[in-house]
Amino acid sequence: LDGSGKTSVAKKVVEKLRKLNLNVIYVDKKNCDFKNSYVNKHMKTIKSVLWDYSPDDPLHKLGDYHWLLLNASWFAALDNCVLKPLIEQGFIVVMDNWYYKLVARFMLKEGFDSILIESSFRNLIEPDLTIFLDVDPEVAVSRRNSFSITETGNMDGLVGKNKDNFVIYQSKVRKVLNEMSTKNQWMKIDVNLKDEDLVVNEAFNYIKQFTLQMV
Repeated sequence: LDGSGKTSVAKKVVEKLRKLNLNVIYVDKKNCDFKNSYVNKHMKTIKSVLWDYSPDDPLHKLGDYHWLLLNASWFAALDNCVLKPLIEQGFIVVMDNWYYKLVARFMLKEGFDSILIESSFRNLIEPDLTIFLDVDPEVAVSRRNSFSITETGNMDGLVGKNKDNFVIYQSKVRKVLNEMSTKNQWMKIDVNLKDEDLVVNEAFNYIKQFTLQMV
């Protein structure tokens, strides 16, 4: 969930895992090295429209299907050109987010094709372990000073990038993610009443225990 501390937690967990002499790497889905010069140039072009839009750009004018398929294209290249090669090289890959939050957002769109949503990501690699950092949007909103169009439901009928819309929209996204978590048996950490170090330690212990069972 937005405001749950995913990025800082993931990076600190990687630091702790490295101290166990594990071959672990953190991958930022928006900013990663695609190695091949052609692929890097190609993805840089997609990134400029998918992730680097201006705060007031009218994203809705391109339509939901455009954004779904553009996101699916990005994740497909990330999967093929970054994640799979790293795993083949023996790396343990840690990310702060995969495509699940995106799916949850699209599932909220009234009348949207749920079969298309699922099929758009069906062929991507699935994590061996997923940890869901669950946070009450009323708590998360206090951690944010600014809000984006996508975080406040402005692509789904809400108007204004403000705290109230963040709470309303994120509550809906949270409900879907909780359903996904139960269905897929994700590890779940309630981060509402825990400081970051406690969350990091809990996530680290989940991954350490799982990893040691695999090697």
